[in-house]
Amino acid sequence: MTLSEFLKLLHSYLGQDWDNQDYFANLLLFIMPEPASDEDIKADERHEYYPYNGSDDEKDMLGRIYNGKPLPKKKARMVKAHFKADSLVEKIGSLSSDSKTKLRAELAGKGITVHPGDEGKICKEIIELLIDAAAIGENEIDVRQIGVTLESIAPIYDDSDLKPDFGVRLLAETKQHCPMLGCFKPLYFEEAGRSTFDYRIVQVNPRLPRHVADNLVAMCPTCATRYMAAMTKEKVAELEDIKLNISSIMEALDSMPEERLVAGVKRVVSKIGSIPIERIMDLNYNPTEVIKKMDKTDPGLFFKIQHYVSKYYPIVRDDCKEMEIEGTLNFEKFCSQMKFKYQDLRDRGLDQTQIFDVLTEWIAGETHEEKSSCEVVVSYFVQKCEVFEAQEGADEDAVSE
Repeated sequence: MTLSEFLKLLHSYLGQDWDNQDYFANLLLFIMPEPASDEDIKADERHEYYPYNGSDDEKDMLGRIYNGKPLPKKKARMVKAHFKADSLVEKIGSLSSDSKTKLRAELAGKGITVHPGDEGKICKEIIELLIDAAAIGENEIDVRQIGVTLESIAPIYDDSDLKPDFGVRLLAETKQHCPMLGCFKPLYFEEAGRSTFDYRIVQVNPRLPRHVADNLVAMCPTCATRYMAAMTKEKVAELEDIKLNISSIMEALDSMPEERLVAGVKRVVSKIGSIPIERIMDLNYNPTEVIKKMDKTDPGLFFKIQHYVSKYYPIVRDDCKEMEIEGTLNFEKFCSQMKFKYQDLRDRGLDQTQIFDVLTEWIAGETHEEKSSCEVVVSYFVQKCEVFEAQEGADEDAVSE
């Protein structure tokens, strides 16, 4: 069943007075709660909460979705982030007995069995699975998955059908480290001077298509076994969030024009010498691997920093050294400033993700340069040890500058 097919089926029972071009925009009001938090309210005021609002410039796109055009991944993810659909269940529950009987018959014709009284619950499950599918780029669902619980699905431990097509991409996406919260183990081991990959590919949501990169994650064998051995809706939702986080970050990083980013980084470095120094602190002169400094609560942050360090660390290092030689930057004083800023934020209770973002915003505000370029510079100082400390139990092996 496609989203278009379900929208047309439901149209006979819900919103008969809505035009085809308005139907999906109006249906969103039944499957997404009204914005409640300050952040959501502000997003709604900017028309960034609901993916479609039924405006005139959206009419053509809404009509195309109604008639079969796939819902874009970005829009589906906006719905997924706030999906609730209690209002949809209530609305369908208020239909007449005749309408419910007819609805059950139509769904049965699509291969979906619905017991009396479950019409709203089943329609919610259908639209949720359709949105989940659209969020990974799929326009159709297997109706045999309706009513199936995750706990009842037998896990597929054999990933030999996935590694040839998806292994390289998924390893690159995770920077060859397990993305599971609290893990971050390398997806390889070294023996006799050689590295060998040691990972499993896991299907994030087994109710959705298997051979789709957005529904797959590379992780260590231990985490993979634990995930598949006891599948729950909560565990799937958590891994979906992790996958979306890291894939969105990597998509954004891959789309950045490298020459523009490098130029931006050079401008940032050229301006940091003029940032006022608030306090001088003792420095740690032994750089530590990024992985040993992460608290393992935000895979996306680790992959972003690791990406920036692996690609741009030498550029930032060399530019800083050049400025020192020219006398336009007192590098040690600025390192002290970074350490002071970091420790102040840490002592105020901010987590690593918040600290990284605040430091980025601080440098962007001082230099008036783009956020991405400032993120590269902050990542450099994560590697240098002024930002974040080695986590307890992490080896203190120094890395080469």
